[in-house]
Amino acid sequence: MIQGPDALARELKLAALAPEVRLVDDITPYKAQKVAILNGAHTAMVPVAFQAGLESVGEAMNDAQIASFVDELLRKEVIPTLDLPPAELHAFADAVQRRFRNPFIRHALLSIALNGMTKFRTRILPQLLLAQQNQGSWPPRLTFAFAALLAFYRGKQGDKSWPLQDDAHWLQRYAELWPALEADQQTPEQLVRAVLSDASHWGEDLTRQPGLVAAVSHHLQNIIVHGMRTALTQLR
Repeated sequence: MIQGPDALARELKLAALAPEVRLVDDITPYKAQKVAILNGAHTAMVPVAFQAGLESVGEAMNDAQIASFVDELLRKEVIPTLDLPPAELHAFADAVQRRFRNPFIRHALLSIALNGMTKFRTRILPQLLLAQQNQGSWPPRLTFAFAALLAFYRGKQGDKSWPLQDDAHWLQRYAELWPALEADQQTPEQLVRAVLSDASHWGEDLTRQPGLVAAVSHHLQNIIVHGMRTALTQLR
């Protein structure tokens, strides 16, 4: 994808030398497509799939429950927020999911989890807010991915624990928030409020978005009580 005038294509002889390269007037919507669909799917998938017991992107996409979650998140909640023609967006989503299923690439979920808080802000939060504006309700899968991200920063599940790699600010915050919840000193909703209220990270105090705390808290409660797999079955 190259941004430029028609004359550039003639000068570079793109039709003959690189027919798969597209010349467009404005590359902005294509960058948004890549960030929201390819990168966004990765970021939404990681905390869900990992806490469902999987280790790699390929394993996640070969798991019917996780693959369905990713596909419906893209088709129903992300694609409607983007500005390109729907057929083009769905074709890109198809290509992304084929890439995720490539059996010759083993992409570890934990490696993608690096700096997950910032990745969620840049890759998913814009679509989350746009989806709510467009539909008048919070999208269930994107808010579930948000809750799964918070649960991931617990750093453990039963007898299993995993390393957390993020800004020191978030590692310290979660090191305080999760033990307080486990000691019954705060509720899941209070933990969600503490995270979403960090305007310096999110660019705004997300607790002021009506209904968002409740939506994320509902999913987080289900994940804590029932586990990731059962919580996923409760999505509508």
